Amino acid sequence: MSITSPASGALYANSQTVTLSAAASDNVGVTKVEFFDGAALKGTDTTAPYAYDWPITSNDNGIHSWTARAYDAAGNVGTSSVVILNVNIILTPPPPTASEASSISNSGFIANWSAVSGATGYRLDVSTSSTFSSFVSGYNNLDVGTSTSMSVSGLSANTTYYYRVRAYNTGGTSGNSGMITVTTLNTGGTDTTPPTVAINQAAEQPDPTSSSPVNFTVVFSEPVTGFTGGDVILGGTAGATSKAVSGSGTTYNVTVSGMTQSGTVTATVAAGAAQDGAGNNSLASTSSDNSVQFNLVLPSPSPLLISDGFTGGQYTFHFTSAVPGADWMIEASTNLNAWVAIGTVAGTGGSFTDTGAASHAYRYYRARRDCDYSSNIVGYARVMCNYPETLVGNPFELDPPRLISEHPLAVSESVSIEIAGHPVANVFEPATMTWNDPSETWAQGEVARVAPNGYEPFEIVFHGSLPRGAIIRALPAGESLQMSSVPVPGAISSPAWVSSLRR
Repeated sequence: MSITSPASGALYANSQTVTLSAAASDNVGVTKVEFFDGAALKGTDTTAPYAYDWPITSNDNGIHSWTARAYDAAGNVGTSSVVILNVNIILTPPPPTASEASSISNSGFIANWSAVSGATGYRLDVSTSSTFSSFVSGYNNLDVGTSTSMSVSGLSANTTYYYRVRAYNTGGTSGNSGMITVTTLNTGGTDTTPPTVAINQAAEQPDPTSSSPVNFTVVFSEPVTGFTGGDVILGGTAGATSKAVSGSGTTYNVTVSGMTQSGTVTATVAAGAAQDGAGNNSLASTSSDNSVQFNLVLPSPSPLLISDGFTGGQYTFHFTSAVPGADWMIEASTNLNAWVAIGTVAGTGGSFTDTGAASHAYRYYRARRDCDYSSNIVGYARVMCNYPETLVGNPFELDPPRLISEHPLAVSESVSIEIAGHPVANVFEPATMTWNDPSETWAQGEVARVAPNGYEPFEIVFHGSLPRGAIIRALPAGESLQMSSVPVPGAISSPAWVSSLRR
């Protein structure tokens, strides 16, 4: 049993498929051959010639120890000698990023680019053609070593040149970087002219707008570097808080966001914000239209939320979520028709206490944006003021009952009784009256009228059945008219004494 190819010690520097071949023989016949990379079984072949195809990539870099095992029909196993294979695949580096030229003169400049991981050197092209159909003498695939800049000299004054760069290593050469344009100076002297810059609202920027961000376009008179968001000065009345810069060369875009209210958004560029190839600082910006009207669209808050409730004759409530950039006019009503402004709440959050709540059975509250009577209502909440107290004794007074219907021929008569009265304490809607009759003198009765608000008089009508000759009398202990009030849990009840009524 042996591995016949490849030979031990083979080196692989490129991604490919390596075929491992093995020879095996046996007096009773070989049933299969297994191929192992170290202890890992990689493949099995049951038919001669025995082979395994091994695909390799840079992920397989390293030393690999291969063996093959042959099995016969009797269960015997034979193992080959170890074959050592070395994989060392070096990937081609990615293209570098070329950057603006520096130290521009009438006869040359310095070309610049970024370093690339895995590169062992760089090659530079310089041309007067943007398609690189020809090259400046000495600058066609110039090997500049590991440097990330190169001084280009011997050029003509007032001429536009183009350069690009590639990275290389033993794995190959990358594609081209982006192309950089540079124009040599027109005179023999040093460039001392500072770049000028203009900033205006972007061509596609709506004005006015309620969308964020707001965009401005910045144009320098020549290619510059070093321009960042920190060089942009924000102004206006909309309270913009954030800016970001993108772009390169002569043209940049500035995005402005974080407006806290409606108003104007303006942007200017400070002097010294950027530098040209000769190192000259840019001048302060000029503008023809660098102001955008921003209209803040406020999110609608949820209806007012009651907080801890009624305390000491006052009610405190707040918004369920903060709405920056606006204050809110709070209005109150007892009937949803007539509304009265009672205060304000800041849109950034907070609460409001209604000190006049104690004088009302209940109130409705709502809010308007920016404390403006003409603005839309954003929601309202119903608040129950004056929660009732637990009363001791009879909570209401009743007049003598009156029999209003009967059926005298029946053994057990169906009757209706009317009882009039009024509460002795404030009653809150909705409230109901029910008959509590544990002695079951009455069959299950029915209350036909809902109790009113406040101290208003009311009538209650019971429909039920009485045994013939029964007496309606003063209620004994345990029997009562019971009043339930919502949202107060439970009920308020006490004996209700009425005059006797005999039929």
